[in-house]
Amino acid sequence: MRRLGASIALLGFVAGLLTPLAAGADLDRNYRATNTMRVNYIPGYPGMFEVFHRMNAAAPDYWCAAADYVRRFAPDKGRTPIYVLRGVGRGVTLPNQRSVVFTVAPSPEVEASSEAATGLSLSVSNVGERRTAAHGFTGCTDSRRKFRRGGFR
Repeated sequence: MRRLGASIALLGFVAGLLTPLAAGADLDRNYRATNTMRVNYIPGYPGMFEVFHRMNAAAPDYWCAAADYVRRFAPDKGRTPIYVLRGVGRGVTLPNQRSVVFTVAPSPEVEASSEAATGLSLSVSNVGERRTAAHGFTGCTDSRRKFRRGGFR
């Protein structure tokens, strides 16, 4: 019985976490992260969003944009785990652009690949790569400097 209560509490927590990210009307479809990278939520897929490629963007830049987006819309802010769902590829909401798809609601397969990962890499190529929003946001200072040197786009 205790286990069932814990499961229900966990489901309630996850539902509460995903509500802001799932409520498409409340989200800014063309959100500009603090480093000026574009972030779009993916309609119909709760907790999924994509960060669009910019010239000279590296993994910390993608993580910065994803973390900034999650910190803005998720109730748990910095402690929310963010997972890479798909590495750089064709955009979902804008198919003519390249993007990385992230999620805060991973499938069991993505979560398992995240637990199997070892090392301290900061990649957006490996499905299941995981960072908390707070950790992803740590690279934002350098990312902002890098992109502002070239001007806003």
